[in-house]
Amino acid sequence: MEEKNHLEVKVFWLIAAAMFVVFAYIWAITFIPLPKENLRFADTAQGFFLGTILAGCIGYYTGGNPANKKTTTTTATDITVTETK
Repeated sequence: MEEKNHLEVKVFWLIAAAMFVVFAYIWAITFIPLPKENLRFADTAQGFFLGTILAGCIGYYTGGNPANKKTTTTTATDITVTETK
């Protein structure tokens, strides 16, 4: 049980570091002047960070991990049919 707790702490700090990097990057491209030629690269990288890293971190802690979801199958005995006349 202690090993699982240790792993959760490692995952927490890894996610915290990733979120810090994302927020630092967003702060940097907001307040540090960029050359006009590099604006599209900064926009693309920001979209990547927000769409993958930040969303993945938030999803992990709010239950968005697909590995934890149960898969259910529906069989013919699970379906009830109501007849209307």
